[in-house]
Amino acid sequence: MTGLRVFLGHYAQTLRSDEKSAQVAAFYANTMTSEGARELFAEHRVRYVIYGQVEREISSAFAPPDWLKLAYRSGDVEIFEVTEARASRLP
Repeated sequence: MTGLRVFLGHYAQTLRSDEKSAQVAAFYANTMTSEGARELFAEHRVRYVIYGQVEREISSAFAPPDWLKLAYRSGDVEIFEVTEARASRLP
């Protein structure tokens, strides 16, 4: 247990799940700007991004922004961390 909250989880247990689902899809499909993603992450205090089987179904061509650092990889699952240098510039 990390004590961290998810941005988007089960739709019935996530406030504004439709809106958040669209934002997540835009992020993984690389249609959200890097600046837009940084602002979204800052607003919701996102520290980690998981790119696994479910996220690959959204986009197999996901290209993480330069402010995400690969923190862990196991098989097809990658976990990225928002880097502190970039996070300190977030609003």
